[in-house]
Amino acid sequence: MSREKVRAMKRAIVAFERPEPSCEEESAARACAAALLDRSIEYGHARLAVLRLAVAARIGADISAAHWDYCFSVTADCNDPGLQQVFSKALSQAKGVRQDLLPKQAQPRRRH
Repeated sequence: MSREKVRAMKRAIVAFERPEPSCEEESAARACAAALLDRSIEYGHARLAVLRLAVAARIGADISAAHWDYCFSVTADCNDPGLQQVFSKALSQAKGVRQDLLPKQAQPRRRH
């Protein structure tokens, strides 16, 4: 993916965050957020992946269980409270996420 393509995807996300985005802008932004998250994970950009996960969660993009697991492991392995807070906020902002998609450690515990 070219640098210009990445920039265009970032612009699509910014367009979504403007007042009253169109349905096309919303759809494009969600797809771009998911694609940028995939790219960050593919290239091993762990911290960036967590930041992109947060953006994807905020705008309602589809986030797979593998994405949640990867970003959870990144934050669990680091000593950066700021990054851990970003991940926690992403968890709280993820609307309509099926509980089975969240990392097992982040799922609410049932009382027996």
